[in-house]
Amino acid sequence: MALIRIEISDLLKKEAESILLSQGMTPQEAVQTLYKKIVAKGEFPKEVQLTEEEINSRFDKVMCNFAPEPLNTKEEIEAWLNEE
Repeated sequence: MALIRIEISDLLKKEAESILLSQGMTPQEAVQTLYKKIVAKGEFPKEVQLTEEEINSRFDKVMCNFAPEPLNTKEEIEAWLNEE
Protein backbone atom coordinates (compact mmCIF):
# COMPACT_ATOMS: atom_id res chain seq x y z
CA MET A 1 0.00 0.00 0.00
CA ALA A 2 1.13 3.54 -0.75
CA LEU A 3 0.77 6.43 1.66
CA ILE A 4 -0.47 9.79 0.36
CA ARG A 5 0.02 12.85 2.52
CA ILE A 6 -1.54 16.22 1.71
CA GLU A 7 -2.03 19.56 3.42
CA ILE A 8 -5.50 21.13 3.48
CA SER A 9 -7.11 23.73 5.70
CA ASP A 10 -8.51 22.54 9.01
CA LEU A 11 -11.94 23.91 8.11
CA LEU A 12 -12.04 22.11 4.75
CA LYS A 13 -10.98 18.84 6.41
CA LYS A 14 -13.62 19.17 9.12
CA GLU A 15 -16.43 20.05 6.70
CA ALA A 16 -15.53 17.30 4.21
CA GLU A 17 -15.17 14.64 6.90
CA SER A 18 -18.57 15.60 8.32
CA ILE A 19 -20.18 15.14 4.90
CA LEU A 20 -18.35 11.88 4.27
CA LEU A 21 -19.30 10.54 7.71
CA SER A 22 -22.96 11.35 7.07
CA GLN A 23 -22.69 9.16 3.97
CA GLY A 24 -20.89 6.36 5.78
CA MET A 25 -17.57 6.99 4.06
CA THR A 26 -14.06 7.64 5.37
CA PRO A 27 -11.59 10.10 3.82
CA GLN A 28 -9.49 7.12 2.72
CA GLU A 29 -12.46 5.59 0.91
CA ALA A 30 -13.24 8.92 -0.75
CA VAL A 31 -9.68 9.28 -2.09
CA GLN A 32 -9.62 5.66 -3.26
CA THR A 33 -12.93 6.19 -5.08
CA LEU A 34 -11.55 9.32 -6.76
CA TYR A 35 -8.38 7.49 -7.87
CA LYS A 36 -10.43 4.57 -9.22
CA LYS A 37 -12.54 6.97 -11.30
CA ILE A 38 -9.40 8.66 -12.66
CA VAL A 39 -7.96 5.29 -13.70
CA ALA A 40 -11.25 4.02 -15.15
CA LYS A 41 -11.87 7.13 -17.26
CA GLY A 42 -8.26 8.07 -17.99
CA GLU A 43 -8.93 11.63 -16.83
CA PHE A 44 -10.03 13.65 -13.84
CA PRO A 45 -13.78 13.08 -13.31
CA LYS A 46 -15.82 15.74 -15.10
CA GLU A 47 -18.12 16.22 -12.12
CA VAL A 48 -15.11 17.30 -10.05
CA GLN A 49 -13.38 19.46 -12.65
CA LEU A 50 -13.36 23.23 -12.34
CA THR A 51 -15.73 25.30 -14.42
CA GLU A 52 -14.33 27.77 -16.96
CA GLU A 53 -15.19 30.59 -14.55
CA GLU A 54 -13.35 28.89 -11.66
CA ILE A 55 -10.30 28.27 -13.86
CA ASN A 56 -10.23 31.92 -14.95
CA SER A 57 -10.65 33.15 -11.38
CA ARG A 58 -7.77 31.00 -10.14
CA PHE A 59 -5.62 32.02 -13.10
CA ASP A 60 -6.27 35.69 -12.30
CA LYS A 61 -5.23 35.13 -8.68
CA VAL A 62 -2.01 33.41 -9.78
CA MET A 63 -1.21 36.14 -12.29
CA CYS A 64 -1.49 38.78 -9.55
CA ASN A 65 1.60 37.23 -7.97
CA PHE A 66 3.78 37.85 -11.01
CA ALA A 67 6.16 40.77 -11.19
CA PRO A 68 4.40 44.03 -12.09
CA GLU A 69 7.34 45.22 -14.20
CA PRO A 70 10.02 43.54 -16.32
CA LEU A 71 12.93 41.94 -14.52
CA ASN A 72 16.13 42.62 -16.44
CA THR A 73 18.95 41.14 -14.40
CA LYS A 74 19.63 37.89 -12.61
CA GLU A 75 19.72 39.80 -9.32
CA GLU A 76 16.29 41.36 -9.94
CA ILE A 77 14.83 37.94 -10.74
CA GLU A 78 16.37 36.35 -7.64
CA ALA A 79 15.14 39.21 -5.44
CA TRP A 80 11.61 38.87 -6.84
CA LEU A 81 11.63 35.07 -6.36
CA ASN A 82 12.76 35.47 -2.76
CA GLU A 83 10.00 37.93 -1.86
CA GLU A 84 7.27 36.62 0.41
